[in-house]
Amino acid sequence: PDVDLTIEEWNCAVQVMTFRWQYLQNCTVPGATRYDLYGKPAGTVKKAHATYAQLVLDARKKASEKKQLKRKG
Repeated sequence: PDVDLTIEEWNCAVQVMTFRWQYLQNCTVPGATRYDLYGKPAGTVKKAHATYAQLVLDARKKASEKKQLKRKG
């Protein structure tokens, strides 16, 4: 998009947005619609991307549970 950002700033913004829990959750379903930065349909989630999104979410959940156990223990 035509924005006043450097490539580094743009990449950082996209990384922050695509690493959010809700975004990853929406990407766990192969064939689900992907949306661009303007909220318009922009293709579908590929099986490999859905698998990766689920792996990231599972790893986060495990890390969170581990942190909670440390706090309790």
